Amino acid sequence: MLKYPAQFNDFLSGLYAKEWIPHLKETFKGAANVIEYLGRYTHNIAISNSRILKVTDQAVLFRIKDYRTGNPSTLSLPPEEFIRRFLMHVLPDRFVRIRHYGLLSNRAKGKKMALVRQLVGGVRMEPRFRDMTTLQMLKKLYNFDPGICRCCGGAHLKNKTLPSIPKLE
Repeated sequence: MLKYPAQFNDFLSGLYAKEWIPHLKETFKGAANVIEYLGRYTHNIAISNSRILKVTDQAVLFRIKDYRTGNPSTLSLPPEEFIRRFLMHVLPDRFVRIRHYGLLSNRAKGKKMALVRQLVGGVRMEPRFRDMTTLQMLKKLYNFDPGICRCCGGAHLKNKTLPSIPKLE
């Protein structure tokens, strides 16, 4: 770790000298999805009762999502470890969860955000690709119709599913 201010300033100078190009990507379904995401994922409890399958003196069995495979699975932990992991999600004293107040509270999120837009003169952005098929999106993005043959101009291209590649394990 850096011990002296001069070292830190040299470190910062090196960072400022670099050309930083962040990858900024427009949300595919618009800003409303960001609000929904925040409303959903900043307010959840550590684990809901419905996920806990069995509790004994030796273990707590509960449902999880296996992120390696994407499939649901179960996990069994000793009670002490389960409680340790659970307590990592408990807020410190005098901290309040977001869901109890604020613009993004689930109860009146739509009304409050509409009022905020009105007060700041904001425009509600509608998703560009709502209710479009993949072919329609490609046509709008790249100004060509992937359903029309480039050679003959025929409009009856057939979709062909490629054979699946076996997974290496």
